[in-house]
Amino acid sequence: MRQYMPPAHRSFVERIGRAPSLQGYIAQCGDPELLSAFNECVLSLTDIRSLHIRIVCKYVTAAGARAKMSGKGMQHLLERGTGGSPIMAFLKNVRGTCKENVLNNDTQESC
Repeated sequence: MRQYMPPAHRSFVERIGRAPSLQGYIAQCGDPELLSAFNECVLSLTDIRSLHIRIVCKYVTAAGARAKMSGKGMQHLLERGTGGSPIMAFLKNVRGTCKENVLNNDTQESC
């Protein structure tokens, strides 16, 4: 996917990938307020992922189903997203992976 990004975007994503892990730092830090703030951010991002799934259902999948019923032969809209991935399975997997990043209190040590 990165080969399709503009060079500046690709460079930014690669730089972020080389940076130290924020999640790792927070897991070791022992600051309950920092842990709570991190988890709120992760859960908010998970909510955004859920909203994205609902939007895709409403405007892409449903539109594809209507097109299929009207005989316009757009079956691919029901099953595939941009890049050819199985759209709903892909989006739900991304949301699940996001939610897995919530940290619990057991992971914390002191900074």
